[in-house]
Amino acid sequence: MVAANRQRLALAGLVGALLADGSFNAVALYDLAQSTGWGRRSKEWAKADLDRLRFPEELRFLFPIIKFASVLGLALGFRWRPMGRLTSAALVAYFLLAVGFHARAKDPPRNYLAALAMLAWSYLAWRLFGSGDGSGAPWSG
Repeated sequence: MVAANRQRLALAGLVGALLADGSFNAVALYDLAQSTGWGRRSKEWAKADLDRLRFPEELRFLFPIIKFASVLGLALGFRWRPMGRLTSAALVAYFLLAVGFHARAKDPPRNYLAALAMLAWSYLAWRLFGSGDGSGAPWSG
């Protein structure tokens, strides 16, 4: 029971991190809260960062959608593990691409530590959603 609680806590932490990141992305990329200094600075920071990574402008709107869809998929995974496993596998691919964009931009490693950490966390989630009896049933206890 203790191990199952730790697993749920690790997964809930990833859900929370993605929710926070998706919210930041929405503020920065969808021109939300532009009447505030924080909103303007977040937009400027996100634009400069994505420009440096040479990420296409026409695809940037996808970031909040991906993050919020991931939150939903992981949350559904608490009740039906295959959804969590699929979502976490997609997150592994997403963060591998993020690390690749940082490497291509020749960023110093400190600039992509967050992407590496999220990659590791997503991989852990994939492993956790894959553990169990194979029935797809939620955790017991």
